Amino acid sequence: MWIAWQRFVAMEHLLQAAEAIAQGDFDRRVPEQHTPGIKRLADAINQMARLSARRVSTLTADRNRLATIFAGMVEGVVDVDEKQNIIHINDAAALLLGLKRENSIGKPVWQEIRNQKITLAVDEAIRNRTAIKARVDYPRMSEQLVIDIYVASLSDDEGEPIGAVVVLHDVTELKHLERIRTDFVA
Repeated sequence: MWIAWQRFVAMEHLLQAAEAIAQGDFDRRVPEQHTPGIKRLADAINQMARLSARRVSTLTADRNRLATIFAGMVEGVVDVDEKQNIIHINDAAALLLGLKRENSIGKPVWQEIRNQKITLAVDEAIRNRTAIKARVDYPRMSEQLVIDIYVASLSDDEGEPIGAVVVLHDVTELKHLERIRTDFVA
């Protein structure tokens, strides 16, 4: 009877630890077990917790690194999901497009950007799983911007579309200088 009670208590510890680990508590460990079958299971759960903690730490570091790169880019970058809802938008893109970054997250790209050429490029890139390059005239307040866009579709490991990334480069000043040069030559 005592052995059955010890097994019950050991299994309860295993269950509690497994539930805690499943909920993200990767520091949780199963106490040392001495029953052969239960010891192997406890060791496996503890190993799983250690490996999961390491993987989460690596993923968090990678995510933070990408977020820093994304935020520091001079070019505007917009990340959309397969339904064309904005997932991420960096400060450069928000400034260029005259948007509030925080308000744009989760909204459809067509609703926020309101430029048919850009939304059609996003749609085509996702649908055809390709990259699209285009030059867009984009009105912003009292000025007319000229923006080079590059839209590349994103796929998962199975090749299924999961969205697209839009890179925006303001070439208004370059276009203006080209006109001045052309006028001067003429």
